[in-house]
Amino acid sequence: MAPQSQICDKHTPAMRESTKLLGLDHGTIGDLTGRTQAGGRTALAISAGADGPNGVRIFKGDLEVPNEDATGAIDDGDRTLLIIADGHQGHCASHELVKRALERPIPTDPLDLLSAVHALATPPAEHAPGATTLLLAIWDRRSRQGFGVSFGDSSLMVISRTAEPVFTTRKDDNYVAPWNRESLDPRRGHEFEFTVPHDGIALAFTDGIDECCYENPGHSLQAGDLWGLLEETGGEVNVEAYVRELAELALSGVDDHPGGQDNLAIAATR
Repeated sequence: MAPQSQICDKHTPAMRESTKLLGLDHGTIGDLTGRTQAGGRTALAISAGADGPNGVRIFKGDLEVPNEDATGAIDDGDRTLLIIADGHQGHCASHELVKRALERPIPTDPLDLLSAVHALATPPAEHAPGATTLLLAIWDRRSRQGFGVSFGDSSLMVISRTAEPVFTTRKDDNYVAPWNRESLDPRRGHEFEFTVPHDGIALAFTDGIDECCYENPGHSLQAGDLWGLLEETGGEVNVEAYVRELAELALSGVDDHPGGQDNLAIAATR
């Protein structure tokens, strides 16, 4: 994965670094794009999905924009913000919310996060088709505290070599859109907290990972698959390598089942 150009000197980690990956820019089916920032402690990946007779074209091949996912991250000193959005019936909602969230400071606490989410909305006069999942997670390494909020069916897991994988989110159908202020009411979201062991990562992803066999989670990546990839990396967690290998596994599928049948986006940090 090639490093993303950054808005600060790479030797000053206390400065803010920001990366976004939008499906509109990464719509070639079969391709995988990755970026890293903050000296490699944070990595992202995005793909429209896999090519071939059992690939994503079965479900999304006729769309003008085949990749409706978006992801982003901010690193600012000891804190990291991960953002995941999976667009439904169009890319506008996911792309716009990721761009707006990356323009704001990292929220300082759960109440600040909920206020920031509500502030992402625009007046009802601005409208485009579709809606999106939205997951925002903040990890503060100094306090060892993490918190976030999720709308829809994207996920955040904490994975380490010394403990069972932990899902910190739950899935629902509370999708959001920036032009629908009510959809971004914090009461519709699922708030969560987490901590990341020294040998682990916080991993956020769209359902192109755990439903890489379209709408069939039982034939897609399981928690054990995600944990097994971390075991294979050895030594200090290489977030870039892990994210790349995870995306490649989702694109190829597991246990002889099709993979890559949906867009995927991943954001991870250690």
